[in-house]
Amino acid sequence: MQDNRKYPQNRDTGPSTTNNHWLCTLGDIMTESQNQSDSLVEENKTKAFFRGIMILTIAFVCGIMVTFGISKARKVEFVGFMHSQQTSVHVLESGIVSQIPVQTNAMVEKDDVIAVLVNPQLQDDIDAVTQEIKALKAERDQVIANQKRRLSGELHHLDRQVNEVELKQASLLKDKFTQELQVEAWKGFAQEIDQWLPETSPDKVFREDIATRIVPTEEARIRAITKQQVALNNVEASAAQMKICERDLETIAKRREELLSEDNDAQLAGIEVRLEQANDLLKRLEEKKSLLTLKASDYGTVGVLRVQVGEPVASMQKVVDIMKVDQPFLTVRIPTTQAVELKTDNIVYLKFPGNQKRIGRVDSVPPQADPVADGEDMTYLTVRINPAGKLWPEALPMGSAVTVSLKK
Repeated sequence: MQDNRKYPQNRDTGPSTTNNHWLCTLGDIMTESQNQSDSLVEENKTKAFFRGIMILTIAFVCGIMVTFGISKARKVEFVGFMHSQQTSVHVLESGIVSQIPVQTNAMVEKDDVIAVLVNPQLQDDIDAVTQEIKALKAERDQVIANQKRRLSGELHHLDRQVNEVELKQASLLKDKFTQELQVEAWKGFAQEIDQWLPETSPDKVFREDIATRIVPTEEARIRAITKQQVALNNVEASAAQMKICERDLETIAKRREELLSEDNDAQLAGIEVRLEQANDLLKRLEEKKSLLTLKASDYGTVGVLRVQVGEPVASMQKVVDIMKVDQPFLTVRIPTTQAVELKTDNIVYLKFPGNQKRIGRVDSVPPQADPVADGEDMTYLTVRINPAGKLWPEALPMGSAVTVSLKK
């Protein structure tokens, strides 16, 4: 059935029509705004989705990094430094460097000269003492010469006395022998007189005749006895004088021994004391001078020279280190909190410059931590590590940094 109804037509074209137009336009605007709002919501949802994906990705990466960090933390690494067995050459007596016959990296043997110093004041002292010794020796020689002349004169005088006493002794001995002969002669003569005067004789006439002609008189007998006594006295006197001569000879001999063994007089003794003191001083100065020549106490490679020719140096100043590069080792500071499981002979893993990997062996673990330095908030142990396994690189200078890991 056909609908013949018709909507009423608005024939009015005035203000009412204009309002309707604006209402339509406003509706369109609102519709468009709604559409834009819906589009913005969809866009925000998309951004939120991608932002969530990004956050998840970052979280994942961070988790991986944390996991790697934890794994890395388990492999504890420290920095050690290369060293070698070495001896230091120090100045033993202050002076000025005059010669350095060696160069850095040169190989030296024990007692090779490393440096020569000079000390002008020390040399002046040595020259002064040497001159004093020469003067004292000359003075001593003069005193000894004077004493020899004096001794020679005294000995000559003693020899002359000995000769005189010996001559006198010989004369006395001769006189003694002569007197002894006279004693015996007069003694025999007196006995003969007694025999010549017998008390009885059968022929009285004959005895009287003999007595008057041959037999000495009583006066002669008495004179013979007197002569005999005088001779005896002379013998005793000669013997006494000979004893005196013997004592004189003994006295002279004793004096000779005293002269020959007599110590130097006070003047010479004083010179000897001063000379001994000067010699002792010179010896000490020469010993100090010998210290100006610095020598290597062992073989090795010359390290960095710390002095130059012409430079004044003080006692105990270090000149150079002599290193045994064939005996390297490492020192590494490890916190005590991480050194609990560290034991002597433990194997540690090393990474030398150039990524050269080697192993080492803990020499010993100190029983005491290092002194705490300013600014440090923990304590450390300084551990020495010796070579083990494959030889360590040789071209590295001493002091090179080496990475030390307690675990592989």
